[in-house]
Amino acid sequence: MANKKKHTNGYATFEDGLGFREIAELLHGTQETPKKMRHTSIRNYFLRGMEKLAEPIAKQSGRTVREIARDPRFQTALAEILRSKDKNGIDL
Repeated sequence: MANKKKHTNGYATFEDGLGFREIAELLHGTQETPKKMRHTSIRNYFLRGMEKLAEPIAKQSGRTVREIARDPRFQTALAEILRSKDKNGIDL
């Protein structure tokens, strides 16, 4: 059954990035993952990583770690920081 939840700020989309399904297909059959990975597993790994990055922000704000990590604005901001590193030649 599909999740009918509406997100207040939409979804994070990236023009030059891969979706969860494409990432799952790339990982299918590689040495590290001989079994097929589902796109939902890839999404869960991604969100867990986002939650780790959101922990310091959650301590400063009144929002939960999960709420921040799932916010498309947070995800887009992190993507922009990583892109600016490439453009400016800055090592983080």
